[in-house]
Amino acid sequence: MHASRKSIAGMMLVEVVLALSLMSVLVLLLTQFILPTAQRSLDIEKRWTAVHVAQSLMDEIWGARFDEHAHGEGQQGCSVVKHASIPPCTPPAQLGADLDERANGVVLRDSFDDVDDYDGFDQSFRLPYSTQTYAQRYPDIQFKVSVQYSTKVGVVASSMKLYKLIRIDIQVADAKPFSIEAIRGHY
Repeated sequence: MHASRKSIAGMMLVEVVLALSLMSVLVLLLTQFILPTAQRSLDIEKRWTAVHVAQSLMDEIWGARFDEHAHGEGQQGCSVVKHASIPPCTPPAQLGADLDERANGVVLRDSFDDVDDYDGFDQSFRLPYSTQTYAQRYPDIQFKVSVQYSTKVGVVASSMKLYKLIRIDIQVADAKPFSIEAIRGHY
């Protein structure tokens, strides 16, 4: 009887060793295949958030008038060529926030009134109606807005044209950077 008890006890030890081996293989598979998938899902979520942030910013920019000197509501706009009775549009070297849109050297987003005021806008600016900056709310997202004169097909121009190219360059954590572009016309 003693021989049969030893073989039963030995058999249980082999079963325990096999069970532990199988469990370690399963844990290894879990960490190698399933957990990286969850990480990729988080990266995709961050990219979608970045796209939504950039799109809402693009909508805000798109709603601004073409130029500081281009008055809306049926009034005469600015001119891209010399014209005696029409004020010129902002020269390319002066695109960006105007002097009256700054206080103590700080650019005031709330005073932006035309498309080129957003040139140089990045994640260091405050969110609308908030004391938080984009960098504080979205720490994994970096972006920068550039506004330049362009042709109607988006080729950047060094002189005043009837179009401005709005470009938002976006970088999300370790992902590949991407851009959103729009062309705003002066009609």
